Amino acid sequence: MSNKLMRALWILALGTGTAYADASEAIAINSVVELEQSIKASAGKPLLLRVSAEWSMSATEMDPNYASPCVMDIVEAAGIVVLEADITDDTADHRVILERFQIFGPPWAMLFDAEGNRIPDSDIVGYTSAYRVAVRIKDALGLDAVPDTCDPDDID
Repeated sequence: MSNKLMRALWILALGTGTAYADASEAIAINSVVELEQSIKASAGKPLLLRVSAEWSMSATEMDPNYASPCVMDIVEAAGIVVLEADITDDTADHRVILERFQIFGPPWAMLFDAEGNRIPDSDIVGYTSAYRVAVRIKDALGLDAVPDTCDPDDID
């Protein structure tokens, strides 16, 4: 287990705040075991699992959208723990993640509720604007509105 993951799990277990230096920095996971540990440690907090790869142009194009104020504001407001599975190296563990969640390839993101259950029909598949990511999070978690930093005209 990586030092970064161990630190993140420790912070989550203590309940002392977010498990990353800033909201745009996701906790890296590389296996289903690490994912399950992160879900268990974040009990009481929703999760966003992003699946990306450097060889995926669409996944690379999504990075600025996830780091946008629109998405970061809703992530912070909802207390979402952000995890990222970077499958660039296509290891056996990466393929298990893809198979377990029936993911065809990156970019893909899924939401888990505060009890660690995957939220049905909430997956974000392919390139999606920051506004649409925020709306998907809002709808999946039953939030009232997207942050004021979101531009509804940003739908490409």
